[in-house]
Amino acid sequence: MDLGFWKYKENIYLDNQDVYKKLSDGNRVDGLEKLPIPRILKDIETAFKDWDKQSERDFENKNSAFQIFTTEQFVRFDCHSMSQDDMNRIIDILFEYDCPLYDPQISERFDGHA
Repeated sequence: MDLGFWKYKENIYLDNQDVYKKLSDGNRVDGLEKLPIPRILKDIETAFKDWDKQSERDFENKNSAFQIFTTEQFVRFDCHSMSQDDMNRIIDILFEYDCPLYDPQISERFDGHA
């Protein structure tokens, strides 16, 4: 399961699926804010300090794992066999940076925008 996060600039709202695809390909998207990636990675590391850290962006715990892909505008978590509670920890951290979840599995961004 993939979890995607980005922040729109004020008064900007684009097609979320297109944004996700472009960001996943490593492209920059006009209308998005630059994210504080080092701080976000530090918060993730702290929240998952009890997990085995394989690298700065790869974490494992028993039968679960996740990898982190970032650009200056985007954070994506590729989650493998993770519990909903663990995924919610990720979602809560990114929400603190005004980056609501985009779930590409169902093409929905959970930001309350119609």
